[in-house]
Amino acid sequence: MKKLIGLITAVLAVAFTGQFHGQATADSTPPTTGNGTASITVVAPTSDALYFVSVPNIVFPTEKIGDHTSNVNGQGDNQYRVVDLRGGSTGYTIQAQITAFTLVGGVKKLPVDNFLTTVKDGQNQAVTGTSDVDIYQAQGTVAVGNADANGTQTSGDISADMVLNPHSAMLGNGLYEATITHSLVTGV
Repeated sequence: MKKLIGLITAVLAVAFTGQFHGQATADSTPPTTGNGTASITVVAPTSDALYFVSVPNIVFPTEKIGDHTSNVNGQGDNQYRVVDLRGGSTGYTIQAQITAFTLVGGVKKLPVDNFLTTVKDGQNQAVTGTSDVDIYQAQGTVAVGNADANGTQTSGDISADMVLNPHSAMLGNGLYEATITHSLVTGV
């Protein structure tokens, strides 16, 4: 009988301790903080992952044109702003091309020899600019979005130097306009 009582006592002792295993005892304080995890998988969008927020217009002052070659300096009215949500490290180039300047309401063309653009570097070296790139009726790379720059990037200030050579043209007074086409090209 003693063996049976000893065995029952041992079973009860094991069962009794098992109920309280892992719980706080009277001497310990329960934890008041704990660590968890959060996770998210990010993928690049399949469309609209690389685009312009803004592109510059070039503003020139009123200019008197004589019978000699002259340079006219203009300024961009804002910087290039680009959003790159592709992730990775492919970078991009910004290319620009300007058409001939045509007299508004007429057919006369401004006698442009060169249209040189300069784009200053952006902050944090996310966009690298170029100097004196001729974009007159030919596409030229004016800035480069660096390979590891993702998110929104902004170039520095933009300027242009237009070289006019009026020897060969009959000019009319008035406003001349041209169209600048800005393009984003994937890859550096």
